[in-house]
Amino acid sequence: MQNPFVYGQEVFGEIFCNRTKEIKELVSDITSGQNVIIYSPRRYGKTSLIKEVLKKTEKEGVIGIYVDLYAVLKEEDFVSIYAAAISKTLSGSMERIISNLKDIFRSLRPKIVINSQGETEIGVDLVKDTNIMIEDVGNAVQRYSDKYKKQVAVVFDEFQQIGLLKTDKIEKRLRGIVQTHGRKVSYIFMGSKKHMIYDMFSNPNRPFYKIGRHYPIGKISAEKLTFFVIERFKSTGISIPEDIARKIVDIAECHPYYVQHLGSSVWKLAEHKRIDEKTVEDALTLTLAEEKSAYSNIWDELSLNHKKVLKMLVESGQENKIYSIENLQKFNLTASVVQKTIKSLLLKELIDKSNGTYDINDVFFKQWLLRI
Repeated sequence: MQNPFVYGQEVFGEIFCNRTKEIKELVSDITSGQNVIIYSPRRYGKTSLIKEVLKKTEKEGVIGIYVDLYAVLKEEDFVSIYAAAISKTLSGSMERIISNLKDIFRSLRPKIVINSQGETEIGVDLVKDTNIMIEDVGNAVQRYSDKYKKQVAVVFDEFQQIGLLKTDKIEKRLRGIVQTHGRKVSYIFMGSKKHMIYDMFSNPNRPFYKIGRHYPIGKISAEKLTFFVIERFKSTGISIPEDIARKIVDIAECHPYYVQHLGSSVWKLAEHKRIDEKTVEDALTLTLAEEKSAYSNIWDELSLNHKKVLKMLVESGQENKIYSIENLQKFNLTASVVQKTIKSLLLKELIDKSNGTYDINDVFFKQWLLRI
């Protein structure tokens, strides 16, 4: 029987955990031509969420172009990946797609290429002037919208990769392009590096400052997640008591990825027996054992002060307690050292800050720290 919980990959349909409110709001934003910046800690399911949204907006006549920028190392990569994403939304024979792309592009020349898997797909011949290429691929979506008389939604995932390039040419050029497209083309910007994405769109000195609506993705309520866990077990003929389902959710701290992960481990142990608190504890122990090597590597690469502050955060993430005399003395640290270390841990994205509280992003890493 197939495990009803899925983690570490995009999830759809009944495996996708409740995001009804977010889907409704983002569908409304896209159909209204609103630009949106989506950010959250890692593994909150941003990609799965936006693909569910694109399914909904497609039914309302919006052409969705999903652009994964994770592999971008230089400006030419951005152009090639963006152009390929546009081509994937077109239907028909290769020859027909190329013909339609020639109406959309001005300097870029579409062609048939063989990818690394030996499959045929559409690529483009690049030109020497990167400014011309960026302008061409950027404005292609407007021409796309005009040609098919439809609204277009462009999703840039892993957009922080653009900020890692040595030049801000793409940021500056793209900002100018986005501003001219009005409500016919809406843009969704997402990334897995929360602090970088936030800086790109909140820093007055960056080109994309105030380009759209900020939309942070939060946790799902414990009640909805508990119901989700019960239903997933039920789908395989296994009954789990509500309080035990809630225990899974509480350990996972209402984080959808860790709920799916721990739920998967519990299901493996509970296939032919009653599920109780010990089952959940055994599943957590098993999960932490599987992650031990990865967490040990993270721990070994940290400085002594990093380790001290992480242990401090495990005990209490509240800002006023971190800097208390009792904690500073206990860990033999000064307030200035803690402040500097906190900043470093934030940049490493090992921790996050919300409502005056610092917390470790990886729920299982936190559980692992409690045991060492």
